[in-house]
Amino acid sequence: MKINTAKIRSLVCVLMLMLGLWTLPTQADQSYGYHYHYTSFSEVPLPPGFVEFQPGAIDDMGRVYGTVFNANASFPHYAAVYENDVIRVLQPGEIFAPSANARGTVGGSVFDSQTGTYQAALFRGDQVDTIPSTDSSVQSLNDSDTALLWSPDPSGQSRNIYWLYNKGKTIFSFQLPTGADCWLCWGVNNQGIVSGTLFSLPDFNDASRAIRFIPPYDNPQLLDPLPGDISSNSYGINSSGNVLVQTT
Repeated sequence: MKINTAKIRSLVCVLMLMLGLWTLPTQADQSYGYHYHYTSFSEVPLPPGFVEFQPGAIDDMGRVYGTVFNANASFPHYAAVYENDVIRVLQPGEIFAPSANARGTVGGSVFDSQTGTYQAALFRGDQVDTIPSTDSSVQSLNDSDTALLWSPDPSGQSRNIYWLYNKGKTIFSFQLPTGADCWLCWGVNNQGIVSGTLFSLPDFNDASRAIRFIPPYDNPQLLDPLPGDISSNSYGINSSGNVLVQTT
């Protein structure tokens, strides 16, 4: 799997900007009773040899998981965690860590130098559990350590595959019907409900559709856009199975 770090970093910046725009009005009006703690990761000392920390997920204890970069690498290098004003390296090796759950399990991928690809993995403290696959990454992770993984189309047609994995078993698998993809648009909640987005659908004049898969996954639900719009896109799912959908 090729990871475009420039795009990932730009998305992180946009997300941080969006969060800032959301919280500023609330900070000005304390009548809501909310309190905020601001931390600039650019000001937190990094482990020796590293120049940047890219946050990816936060758990219920306030620990922030992500990836640290060194000055000479074009790819993410080490998985790390921010806790008590300290950034600590969790695992060595070329690792990408975009997700974590409330238990502190981190989901991501490790680089396999023999195949030149990334392999999906779960990180629990100092333990690394790789998931059997030739090229994959954990995109989302629920609190029971059920991982939603991304894999490329084995036929080379760019029809990528999303699948659920838990305790050595594949629970669910879905191959995209088209070549377009958005891995940020896919997620799994604690009930095992999966949401995502399908792009360039010929039946909908090449528009996109948000989609939801509820166990036992035999009846996927297309989430249509609002009247007058032509596309819908999934950007998150909560514990009740409600999907955050953008329509355009």
